[in-house]
Amino acid sequence: MHKTSRISGGQLVALLLASRLSNCLLLTPNSLDGVTLTDSVLATLLSGILLFLLFLPTLLALRRFRGRGLIDVAYLHGRPMGRVVCIAYVLLCLFILCLDIVQFYDFAEKSMKAGFSVTALTVAIVAVAFAAAFYGIQALGRTALLVAAFSAVCLIVFSTALVPEMRLLHFSPTVGSGFPAILRRAVAELPRTAEVVAIGMLYPYIGGSRTGVAAVFSGLTVLFTALVSVTAMGVLGDFSSQVAYPYYTAVTAVQLGVFQRMDILIITVWLSTFFVRMTLFCTLFLSVCSRVLGRRSRVPAAVIATLLLAGFTLLVSGGMPVGGWPWVTAVYWWVLGAFCLILPPVLRLMIKNKRRGAV
Repeated sequence: MHKTSRISGGQLVALLLASRLSNCLLLTPNSLDGVTLTDSVLATLLSGILLFLLFLPTLLALRRFRGRGLIDVAYLHGRPMGRVVCIAYVLLCLFILCLDIVQFYDFAEKSMKAGFSVTALTVAIVAVAFAAAFYGIQALGRTALLVAAFSAVCLIVFSTALVPEMRLLHFSPTVGSGFPAILRRAVAELPRTAEVVAIGMLYPYIGGSRTGVAAVFSGLTVLFTALVSVTAMGVLGDFSSQVAYPYYTAVTAVQLGVFQRMDILIITVWLSTFFVRMTLFCTLFLSVCSRVLGRRSRVPAAVIATLLLAGFTLLVSGGMPVGGWPWVTAVYWWVLGAFCLILPPVLRLMIKNKRRGAV
């Protein structure tokens, strides 16, 4: 990406939201098991506050460097430090893309009943996402704006259609598990928001005002996560913990006017948001590679990454377990801690000490 390519603050919010919705729509039983609906809503509200707090170290650090991203700040300390941070971000993007592939393969295999190879479809989406990444951040921002608006409208339509199917007995008015359980649920929700680590790379490409981006994104994430949780639990009740994807199960049971096949509509929404998410991290991956190796490295980097991810897809299709990875959440927490809580203040302190020593 050239730094002359800019997106507005609104487009950035849409980009982050569309990416987050791809995870939000695949609400899993682990997110609902053992909590009341009231607990779920309170935990979602609390997770929004914690999500905003995760943004703060990066935003506060970057305010001191006039539009630079964390990679730019690292290069201010010297080329070795810049390259170390670039390598860390390259590995981060590959890690997120691998987990996205696992999620896509699992959902496609369990829910998309069609006579095609899920492996071939997964590899094709990876290749197309890398191809789309070459169009740049502006094209992605415009696309994300349309996808986010379309997805938001569809979620509202889904929830409206499901109101008659909800049961009052599923709406417990009391807090059933206490604050510790709500806090654990809120904390467990944060690793599903990998977009928070992308802000340090996307910051230089925001044109105009950056004020309020993190707050608006956090608020919209809370709104749609709560909407999905309330819809799934209000319709399915305790049964929501016994199906692979509760929200998808709830929505596909509805017959709404001309949309007699709601499964097609929700899969369309999910595929569009998933594609935006994949393209976002492919774009960031190529941006970092070009920063280290030059713009001519983008095509070889895209080809190599596509082959690596295709090989990973073959491992998944060959029997690698695609669900119930207990270590993933722990690794995500280390990632969030390293890139959101540690890296920004450390870089800021290093640059401050370097400037002080140069005086």
